[in-house]
Amino acid sequence: MRFETSFLPEHNVLTVRAQGAGDPDAVQQMVRAIRSAPEFRPGMDVLIDALSTDYLPSAQEATTFPGIFQAELPGTRLAVIVRAGGAQYSIACLVEALASRRDVQFAAFSDREEAMLWLTGQPSR
Repeated sequence: MRFETSFLPEHNVLTVRAQGAGDPDAVQQMVRAIRSAPEFRPGMDVLIDALSTDYLPSAQEATTFPGIFQAELPGTRLAVIVRAGGAQYSIACLVEALASRRDVQFAAFSDREEAMLWLTGQPSR
């Protein structure tokens, strides 16, 4: 899987676009890409665009993601964009529910605009 980062200075949001096939190490690889982005600062909001990937983690793999985010990206709000209604969206919602139990701010969206509104403090949910 490839990860491309870019910075949206008008929103102070780092975006990471995931592309290609993934494996169980994909989230760790993504976190490394986020942390190595020149603009990244601890606590910075991150938008994960997963629309160009076919990676579907198992439910067991997904249960580890909130802990990874908590340990590696403390204080960071993460919004992921995935296709609505599919298995990826279901897994992203599972991660969201598990993250809320750990006080990790993670939310799943199928719409980029809604994700940006949530990240910038203007929730539409």
